[in-house]
Amino acid sequence: MTCFTRAVRFTRLIIAPRLRHGTLSAAVVGLLSSCIRSAAPSGVPLPSSSSPRGTTAAAGEPVDFYRQAGFIAASDEVPFVGAVRFLAGRRSDSTFAVIALSFANHALSFAREGERYHAAYDVVVDIRRDTSVLHHSSAHEDVRVASFKETTRDEESVIYQRVVSLPRGEATVDIAVVDATSGRRGHIVSAINVPGFEDESLGWPIVAYDAAPRSTRAAQPNVLMNPRATVVFGRDSLLSVYLEAYGGLPPYIVRVTAQTIDGHTVAADTVPMLDRGGVLTGESKLRVDRLGLGLLRIIATRQDGSNPVAVPAVVSFGEGLAVASFDEMLEYLRYFVPPERLQLLRNAPPTQRPSAWMAFVRETDPNPITQEQEGLRDYFERIRTANARFHELDRPGWTTDRGKVFAVLGEPEEITEPVAAPSQRGRTQIWEYRRQHARFVFVEEGDGERWRLTPPSEAEFQSMLRRPKP
Repeated sequence: MTCFTRAVRFTRLIIAPRLRHGTLSAAVVGLLSSCIRSAAPSGVPLPSSSSPRGTTAAAGEPVDFYRQAGFIAASDEVPFVGAVRFLAGRRSDSTFAVIALSFANHALSFAREGERYHAAYDVVVDIRRDTSVLHHSSAHEDVRVASFKETTRDEESVIYQRVVSLPRGEATVDIAVVDATSGRRGHIVSAINVPGFEDESLGWPIVAYDAAPRSTRAAQPNVLMNPRATVVFGRDSLLSVYLEAYGGLPPYIVRVTAQTIDGHTVAADTVPMLDRGGVLTGESKLRVDRLGLGLLRIIATRQDGSNPVAVPAVVSFGEGLAVASFDEMLEYLRYFVPPERLQLLRNAPPTQRPSAWMAFVRETDPNPITQEQEGLRDYFERIRTANARFHELDRPGWTTDRGKVFAVLGEPEEITEPVAAPSQRGRTQIWEYRRQHARFVFVEEGDGERWRLTPPSEAEFQSMLRRPKP
């Protein structure tokens, strides 16, 4: 069982003293042009090219995205996302299940504790088959952070992990996460199918923060799983995948491919597996800048393309902004650059999208000497803020009139609401941006349910979008 917190915008993991620190290295993985056989892979059922949809409309609701993508996800008072991945147990009829959950600090109730802040939560896991209980566990965990700002983090901050041994076959996993102070809870019930692992089979590929190879099937896996299988473009260099294989004569090669949901291969790797004395282990490191953005299939096969096993992975713009496809990524960028520049990305053939995206990142970087792309970082931070402050009925905040102005320009220097005349039906709100010499007027509609730019202000906004950025 593992609980730890993760540092903001770094791949380094801050974990309990009994575990070592993990880091994603910067090794380079070569691309291969060959493709795997078209056998239907086992593993996690993944959505078709038409789903999951609605991620653009549901920006700021990543739990729904991950649920549709095949992860365990609860959207209750304590939202969490997780996954169950399987590796071989001591015998062919027993399997190790690695269960990992992640959630944000702000879901917990923190209290001051000296110079630090403390929260606690409980996790209850029940796994059943019909009326039989295959596993029951409960754990009480503490979280301590150094500052109040850390308590308000709304991205993945806390990870809970447990490894259990299960018999093969269908089962139901029931997971509850409860904030120990307030009693708020998140709860999910999900069906799982526990596989068995015969000789010459592959374990499930596991997107991991860190992993220590094991030497025998009886040894418990020592894997620090990435529960959301997510890397952030511009922050993370590599997507690391832990691999196991059982039986076979060395040299044993596993092939790993990353595919878009519509089946286009964007990256591939061949991994020589090391024989540890009954378990062959290896690690694939896929370069994030070659993967594009959105939801991917990570498929592991034997060298001849047999025994494929697939799991989902996500390359996102940042925490809380997962996208399923290249087209949805372009939707998010509609207020970042002029339409003509965005059209160049839209016209890029699938095989050229990774290089087109990298060129776009370089061209729009306001400070190329730093490792971070501050322009995209600040833009998506404004989108997150707009979603929180300006949502209207069924529209996410960044697509509303006030939200789109905020996404482009940020906080106005001044907001005023003139006193309405007796004949005026709704309120008026004026946003002043003195540095840009811009002024936007919004008119209330439907008792505050919607705010609309006046026609002259809409024209000014569209003109501003078409101007090249300095």
